[in-house]
Amino acid sequence: MVLLLMSKKPPPLTRFRLKPTIGSLVSPNCRISLGPPPIETAFAQEVTKAQSDKFYKEKYNREKGKSSYTSMETLPEVEHAMEVSKNQSEVSYRRGKEELHHYNVVPDRPDFISAANAAKLASDVAYKSNTQQPVYSDGSVLTRNDILHAREVSKLASQVKYRESFERGLRGQKPCYNPLDCLSFRHTQAAAALASQ
Repeated sequence: MVLLLMSKKPPPLTRFRLKPTIGSLVSPNCRISLGPPPIETAFAQEVTKAQSDKFYKEKYNREKGKSSYTSMETLPEVEHAMEVSKNQSEVSYRRGKEELHHYNVVPDRPDFISAANAAKLASDVAYKSNTQQPVYSDGSVLTRNDILHAREVSKLASQVKYRESFERGLRGQKPCYNPLDCLSFRHTQAAAALASQ
């Protein structure tokens, strides 16, 4: 029986044959009626439509201030064209800059050289005259009270340090020099004794 079904060729498919009609879909034994839809179906359709409208309005309100121009992506061709024009402008700018650097006037005439030297000297003189600080004489600085006080303090401190180092170095030693052994000391003692008589 399967062979019999396979041996029969189905009729050629056409546009009209593929489109079923409502009558062919509904068999006479079927309990589906083609009357008005039930209340639940109608309610579901209305709710779906209301939700869709609400969603559409919310989306519209969210995107109200935004324009599509700001979120539009640039095309790759446009990006490439912008990069090419940017690179070309940089190349032409550099070429013009290099041409400016090649131009140089050589001061070969004596009047050019003397004018350049005079301008340098005048610039140096003006700079030095603006930057000179008032110079104080040595006497006026050294006679200030705080400078004099600092000098005295440093003298006293150096004497104290010298004496401490001397005492540390000679602690426990007797002096090696005896003035009675010196001839000049004896002569001065004799002269002082004669003068006192």
